[in-house]
Amino acid sequence: MQQNALLQLLPAGRPCWEVSKGRDAKCDDCNAARTFVDGVVRVREEQGVPRDGRPSFYLCHVVPIFKPGGTIPYVIEMSTDITKTKELERERLEAERLAAVGQTVAGLAHGIKNIIMGLEGGMYVVNSGIRAGDAERTVKGWRMLEEDIERISTFVKDFLSFARGRTPTVSLVDPNKVARKVLALYRERAAL
Repeated sequence: MQQNALLQLLPAGRPCWEVSKGRDAKCDDCNAARTFVDGVVRVREEQGVPRDGRPSFYLCHVVPIFKPGGTIPYVIEMSTDITKTKELERERLEAERLAAVGQTVAGLAHGIKNIIMGLEGGMYVVNSGIRAGDAERTVKGWRMLEEDIERISTFVKDFLSFARGRTPTVSLVDPNKVARKVLALYRERAAL
C-alpha cells in the first residue's frame, strides 16, 4: 500500500476498515498509518464484520517496506482469521468455569455431610440420654448439637466470604482436638 493511497489496494478497491470491520472511516488507532510513521512491525487482534450473526476475529500483522534511505512507501497488512481459535478459547474457559463450580459443589456437599454426621451423633446422644434418664448425657449431646450448629454457621460465613473474594484466614489447629471430637461422636455407636 502506498502512503498517499493508504489501504486502498484491497478487494474491489475498498479500504480495510470497510472490508474487515464494516466501518465508514479509518480506525482512530490505525496500525498501518502508525507503521508508515514509525516503521514498527505491529501485530494485534481485531474484531471484524460479523459472519452468520457471530463476531469474527483476526490477527492483523502490519510490516513496513523500507526504501533505501529509510523511507516507507509501502506497508504489507496481512490478516489471519482466528475466529475458530477464539471460540475454542471461550469454550475452554467455560469448561474450566464449570469444573470449578463442580469442585466447589463437591466441597460444599462434603462439608455439609460432615456437619450432618455430627448433628446425627449429637441427636443420638441426646435421645439415648433422654431414654436412659441420664441428664448428664443429655446435656453432653446438647452441647454436641450446639457445637455442630456453630460449625454450620462458621461454614456458611466462610463460604460467603470466599464467594465475595476475601482472602481466607489460615490458622493452626490441634489435630488431637479434632480426633477427640470424632471419637466422642462415634464412641457409643462403635461400642454397639
